Amino acid sequence: MIKVLLSILQSSRPKQWVKNFVIFLPMVFSFNESWFVDDFWEIFFTSSYAFVGFVLISSSIYLLNDSLDIRLDQNHPTKKYRPIASGELSINVARISSVIIGLLAILVAFFIGIDFLVAMISYLLIMLGYVFLFRNVFILDVFSISTGFIIRVLSGALAIEIPMSNWLYICTALGALFIALSKRYSEKLNSSNSNETRDSLHNYELGKLKFTLVIISISIAILYFAYTLLAENLPSNNLMIFSAVFVFCGLFRYLYLVVYKGKGEKPEDIIMKDIFILPVIFVWLMYTFAVLFWFR
Repeated sequence: MIKVLLSILQSSRPKQWVKNFVIFLPMVFSFNESWFVDDFWEIFFTSSYAFVGFVLISSSIYLLNDSLDIRLDQNHPTKKYRPIASGELSINVARISSVIIGLLAILVAFFIGIDFLVAMISYLLIMLGYVFLFRNVFILDVFSISTGFIIRVLSGALAIEIPMSNWLYICTALGALFIALSKRYSEKLNSSNSNETRDSLHNYELGKLKFTLVIISISIAILYFAYTLLAENLPSNNLMIFSAVFVFCGLFRYLYLVVYKGKGEKPEDIIMKDIFILPVIFVWLMYTFAVLFWFR
């Protein structure tokens, strides 16, 4: 029984739970505007419940995805060691677990609020569309991933019932598109035509992907800088401008690792293991929170 539970946990891909931390962005950027220091624990715990809800719903999707992809994963050099592909976890147990975990996620969302529940169900439908159709359709595959990130951020705002800057929605959308295209670039770079596992991958060209990644990264840098300079809800002393330095460093480090090292296939590994990016993200968040605490 313990072995089965561990296999279910492994198939839930704990490394990828890091993606759900974007749910906390509305909490950080609305500090001293929509909520204040006295409200911290209430806001933090509500955002944490929302995080748990999306961990559950994304785990449900991963279990379903792996149960459907078993044949492809068995022919993949690394994915063949996943519990379902290796036979450690049966397809039926994986699918039953997927349904149970998905229902738990819906239950968590219900207790957070109806708006949050609607957002989570929207995310679920898009991800189901991705699993069954969109991932094999050129462009729709990356746009569905990007939409998933936008819904996460929106859900974080809905959970704590605060408005979110349109600037940050746009930056999140472009950032998610950047990560999704980086993943496709690395998959294409690291694959031969004989072992590509995605139908949509045949339609991507390395040269065009590289050019697109550079353009998107520059666009993100410009938009975030514009946000720190022009957003009306930020401190008038313009100290938020300096937070752009951390964004630029992390963004272009990520671009370097993708284009020159081919590491974009596992964005969670880049974020959690790179000795440069993770500290930069941490300092960016601390600096942003400090500026909003003292000057807004």
